[in-house]
Amino acid sequence: MGWTSYHADFYKNGKVDRKAELDHTYNYENENQTVRVLKSSMVGSTYYAAVEVVPKNGEDRSVTAAVVLTSTDMKDWYNFSCKCMDETCGPGESECPKSILKLLTPTTYEYAKAWRKRCWDNLEKKNSPLSLGKLPVGTKISFVRNGVEIVLEKKAPNYQFKTTWWYRASNNTYFQKKYLPTEFTIVAD
Repeated sequence: MGWTSYHADFYKNGKVDRKAELDHTYNYENENQTVRVLKSSMVGSTYYAAVEVVPKNGEDRSVTAAVVLTSTDMKDWYNFSCKCMDETCGPGESECPKSILKLLTPTTYEYAKAWRKRCWDNLEKKNSPLSLGKLPVGTKISFVRNGVEIVLEKKAPNYQFKTTWWYRASNNTYFQKKYLPTEFTIVAD
């Protein structure tokens, strides 16, 4: 499973419109089936879609998840790159929106079942009152990384930070949210 690169057809505000590009790719019809995107979404640079396949031989329709990693380079003629997978590959990316997961039909593929479970688990963690995003400003958390305890405080947006951020007082640095673990302890003052 490699990457495919080509010159994009769809643009928005001078940049490649990744969602439109992939929606177009996944909507087609041939002599055996009709394939169409029921719902799609970009989460960061990853495209998720509920893709309906309707066979023309009278078999039942199915709806599976497409997961596509994307990259763009506006300095190159081949300005759009994608790595297309479906849920049966057991992709590592598992931030699929609930609205797409709800459209999927039952599956017998074990990798797909495991992937769906990871997606539902991630959604549950995000909606937990103890998720990083829902903790109030001023909350301190601690976790261990490489044998070292790290204590961070959630700070309000200011200066170069447009959203809340995590400050480490012991060495006067900040942590990006994407590098924080999902398992942590809330520190009481």
